Amino acid sequence: MSFVSFLGSLFSSAVDVADNSARVIGELTPFFRRINAGEEVYAREFEYAYDVRGYNLQSKQADIKLLKAWDRPGTYVIINHTKHKLLVGYGNRIYQKVDRHLRGHGEVDIYIDYTGGCCMVVKFKKLEDTEFTDVESLFKDYLAEIKRTYKDYKKY
Repeated sequence: MSFVSFLGSLFSSAVDVADNSARVIGELTPFFRRINAGEEVYAREFEYAYDVRGYNLQSKQADIKLLKAWDRPGTYVIINHTKHKLLVGYGNRIYQKVDRHLRGHGEVDIYIDYTGGCCMVVKFKKLEDTEFTDVESLFKDYLAEIKRTYKDYKKY
């Protein structure tokens, strides 16, 4: 392969990657809107979106998970609608924490139920979208809200 052919191939690949990234982000836009609005999203949908990678050819970190890059402090709830159970938590990287629970590195019963086919959803509330200045205060408020909304659910 000549050097000119190599450059042409490299440019073509870069255009393909950029087109693919734009297409994937376009497909996930409704998901991002729902997750930012604090709405329930299916756990499988979250897991898929968490694994989506972005490519920035001008940086040395050309392969980054989009949700990991946009992770923020806040609170989350993992809801099992099949068994009427839930887990409310908080942290500095809420998307990562939920991902770890769903992949078996957190609350084991969540992983067992999730891989066993239970209908699981997740909700998030980012600290930056509230009037709170610390995650612990946000968590206490969110916990009270979740208890009112899902009063017949048991905790994990």
